[in-house]
Amino acid sequence: MATVKLLVNGEVDVFVLVAEPRGIRRSYEKEINAPYEFDSVPPEYIRSLSHILDGFMLCGHISHEGGDAVICSIPKMIGLLRSMGYEVTPDENYDAMVEDAAIPLTAAQLRAMKADIKKERDEGVVY
Repeated sequence: MATVKLLVNGEVDVFVLVAEPRGIRRSYEKEINAPYEFDSVPPEYIRSLSHILDGFMLCGHISHEGGDAVICSIPKMIGLLRSMGYEVTPDENYDAMVEDAAIPLTAAQLRAMKADIKKERDEGVVY
């Protein structure tokens, strides 16, 4: 899994969001859908951004105090920033992830995914 940088450009501010892989990705999970932890350059932007995003449904985690790590998928973050009026330019690592995500899963990856889903249902795991 690669680190991805997003150049975020708004009316009054420009900053870089750095997305670091978070946790262990399952073998069949596309990197594009995997959880990433976002930080920013300069660092004060992640504090203000996490306060803003705290009210959004990110399908991820933001501390209720704000200012801590924002954890979600990269497409989710890009979509939210664009909906807030920012222009977002991802680096070439993200472009490679999008291309890889277009390649269908192999039969073995599909079997592994179905087995995991069945196991989670049997154990009553809820996300």
